[in-house]
Amino acid sequence: MKRLKMRTARMSVVAGVAAAGLALGLAGAGTAQASPVTPTDMPGFKGGKVDWKANGDTVTVTDTKRDGYAFGVTIFIRDPYHSHSRQCLTSGAGQTKTCHFDYPEGSDLAVQGILISSTDIDYAGTGIVTA
Repeated sequence: MKRLKMRTARMSVVAGVAAAGLALGLAGAGTAQASPVTPTDMPGFKGGKVDWKANGDTVTVTDTKRDGYAFGVTIFIRDPYHSHSRQCLTSGAGQTKTCHFDYPEGSDLAVQGILISSTDIDYAGTGIVTA
């Protein structure tokens, strides 16, 4: 992939890759993710930490690895259209960002971790929460 210079172009690519990765991640999930979990600290993300608070639909992401990637998440309502897609991205190692969203109460949400560098976007795990 060529180095992207425009942030809007990069965000378009991120959204496309995130949607594809989410579809692949959820397709193989089977019954392992049948019932949503609502922990505050969501384990299992490569290169970062995710903290979800259903009260206020607040997500805090932290990049925990000095690896040349910025860690973030894309959050979708778990429906056939992946509606209400939102992103929360850090700017790199050691950085934390908190984002506030507004999802319909009781919605099952897929939280997909992504790692972004100037030339690459990688999948970093998926968790399920309830708004």
